[in-house]
Amino acid sequence: MIEPEYLSYRDIEEKTVKFAKRRNPSYALPFPVEEIIEFDLGIDIIPIPNLQKDLDIEGFTSSNLKSIYVDQSVLEKRLYRYRFTLAHELGHIELHADILKKLPCNSVAEWKERYRVIGRRNYGWLEWQANCFGGLLLVPTELLTVLSQVMCKFTCN
Repeated sequence: MIEPEYLSYRDIEEKTVKFAKRRNPSYALPFPVEEIIEFDLGIDIIPIPNLQKDLDIEGFTSSNLKSIYVDQSVLEKRLYRYRFTLAHELGHIELHADILKKLPCNSVAEWKERYRVIGRRNYGWLEWQANCFGGLLLVPTELLTVLSQVMCKFTCN
């Protein structure tokens, strides 16, 4: 059984901010997640038909960290979800590379085996961490704080 490292929300936020500063120093918005994956990191984004329908997942990362597989319909029809899926998979790469590298996963069949080996509880923990990373990457706490202050000025007066 593979045990993931315990990371608090603050730990994940700190790692996300470091990643964002390193990869997007101009703070371009929206965060250029697709461009960073393909051009800066050299990771292929590979659409797979029916990934969500067949496995109830929208994407996964290969064990060599060179490919992100994403449900084709999410890529084509759900832009915001597609961007989050990419940011989520970046979270796995940044936070869980050591685990991903240990488990073969370059196909749907191998993903199923990865899930079995990791176990439901640990898989849930890894997904939570990647969800936090993805959300924080696309909507940084700092930006959310500024927006909430601006909104309060308009609604609280």
